Amino acid sequence: MVSPPLRAEPGPVKAGPDIAGKRIALYTSSQGNYFFLEIRDLFAAALKELGLRVELRDERRGFSASARGHVVIAPHEFFYRGRGVQLRRQALPAPLALYCTEQMDSQWFRLGESLFRKADMVWEVDRQVAAQIAADGVRCRHVPLGYARCALFRSAGRLPAGYGTAALDPALLRRRPWGEPLARRPIDLFFAGNLTERRRRFFAAAAPSFARHEAYFHFTDPRLPVLPGDPGSLDTRLTMGLVQRSKIVLNIHRAQSTYFEWQRVLVHGIGQKALVVSEPCSDCSPLRPGRDFVEAPMEDIPELVEYHLRSPRGKGEAQRIAEQGFKTLTQDCRLADLLRPAVSELLALGRKPARGGRPPQPRSRVSARSALQPVETELLARGGRGGTPPRVTVAVTLHDYRRFIIPCLESVRTQTLRRLDLVVVDDASSDGSPELVRDWMRRHGRRFRDCRLIRHRRNQGLARARNTGFENARTPFVFVLDADNQLYPRCLERLARALEHSGADFAFSYHRCIGEAENLLNIRPWNPAAFRDGNYLDAMALLRKTSWELLGGYRAHDVQGWEDYDFWLRLAEIDGWGVRVPEVLAAYRVHLRSMIHRETNPNARRLERYFKGAFSVRSGNGNGDLRELAFAQFSRRRAAPGAGGASPDGKDRYLKSARSMLHDLTRDLRP
Repeated sequence: MVSPPLRAEPGPVKAGPDIAGKRIALYTSSQGNYFFLEIRDLFAAALKELGLRVELRDERRGFSASARGHVVIAPHEFFYRGRGVQLRRQALPAPLALYCTEQMDSQWFRLGESLFRKADMVWEVDRQVAAQIAADGVRCRHVPLGYARCALFRSAGRLPAGYGTAALDPALLRRRPWGEPLARRPIDLFFAGNLTERRRRFFAAAAPSFARHEAYFHFTDPRLPVLPGDPGSLDTRLTMGLVQRSKIVLNIHRAQSTYFEWQRVLVHGIGQKALVVSEPCSDCSPLRPGRDFVEAPMEDIPELVEYHLRSPRGKGEAQRIAEQGFKTLTQDCRLADLLRPAVSELLALGRKPARGGRPPQPRSRVSARSALQPVETELLARGGRGGTPPRVTVAVTLHDYRRFIIPCLESVRTQTLRRLDLVVVDDASSDGSPELVRDWMRRHGRRFRDCRLIRHRRNQGLARARNTGFENARTPFVFVLDADNQLYPRCLERLARALEHSGADFAFSYHRCIGEAENLLNIRPWNPAAFRDGNYLDAMALLRKTSWELLGGYRAHDVQGWEDYDFWLRLAEIDGWGVRVPEVLAAYRVHLRSMIHRETNPNARRLERYFKGAFSVRSGNGNGDLRELAFAQFSRRRAAPGAGGASPDGKDRYLKSARSMLHDLTRDLRP
């Protein structure tokens, strides 16, 4: 049955001559959150209003060969699930825009952010976040959500019987309430979202008040996506059907940020002609509080809800505001109008050379934060420009290692891999070691294509020094080398060959311990399950720069002394892997001032206990594989009940535990 059209809809939006008739491909993950499919449908409807031809694709079909423009919705999902993991390592189509809706403090934003430099531009739902992305030197346009003529703003019809509606009155399932006045809607309060700690406290405190009303609260784990088909998940039809039967939709911020939840407020609230009751938001233009929705501090929301549900005056105001909000949405928040300039800019980029106009040096938010601490860069030598460009940069991190830096640099100079770049990052040394480096580079720098000394004016720590090295590398592979360690002559040649042939994210070898201890390191091959016993891989490895970018670099806070462990765990989380070259190709120096003594040991007991606890998980039958349970992608299928493995609920618990490890690390390690 075709739903009747909405009343008072404005006429069609006229397309400009620069975009009319062009083909745009919209990409979403086939295994992602259902609400990104809602955004896709909104975009598709709005683009068609602009006279564009729209092609809908997911990662299983790959990139369109005929589209003039490409838009990936939720890059943190599309490129991290299923075949999208392989697609992100391939050449991306041009022109490409990434549409992002995640809050900046979330792990999902950081995943998407790592891809910004690989796209031609970013579309961001929040105005303030868009401004910050642009300030980092990324081409970015603010594209909020809005209204388009599509099924999202029509009657959802009868509610489907199932887990999500099992507790509801059967009569409510049969009703077709589209457009009913609020007074006739049977559900008083509706909320669907992640149950963060802040929301947990709010709903616990408000429970005595809310218990007096008919409510439907659907809480999800903030560390996991809402996958279609998960037991108890609310798909689009069920969500819309419930909201169309609800008087009030609550909008409670997930954290202290006053980020405006566009999808919850516009699509799931105002667009279903419900009254939205929200905390104050940072930017909701052209919507206006008091006219299109109501807002109050979190502690006052229960009283405000009581007013609009109980008092005659409050009920009248609620109905009037809900009607005005829907009018503002359909007349002043037309998504086609909001998309037109963004689409025009994207298609214009397609007339330029691919990736044209972007700075040659990738700069993630890791680098933007590091840039707050000024650096001094010296290009001290440059070798010949002929021949094949180097594939490898050696990034040496230095802090007060005057005694060891020259042997380290000499071990790089004598590598059998002839074409190399060299970057030395001095992290505010005070022992004169930068002067030694400068003198050495002037004498031997022409051995390299580029030979640079970069100095931090203030000490920023090992993680940021490494990030600075990666940011200044112009090659696809970067070798991480601390100034007190050394390489044997064939090291880079062997690792580069292994990395080229294997397609791995990094290559490593056995290391010989020198100095105060004689031993061998890196004995085990790459196996995420082995991390439950602690970190067994040193940072001295050859990494793909793209893999470093995907992770947002080394973390500069909270894991000081365990930067390597943290990096490997995050790489394993996204199904990255490393290839081991079974030769002794490097020397690791053990001495009293090395990182293993200066930083790691004082924190070892606390950090190791935490890491081991987070990753020592088992399946219900005691024989589960840690890699499957702790490091599987979000899209991995749940085991079927009775199949001999973990139950879906049990398996989910282990996935949640693993996924929350790094998210919770900052909080758990605070003194």
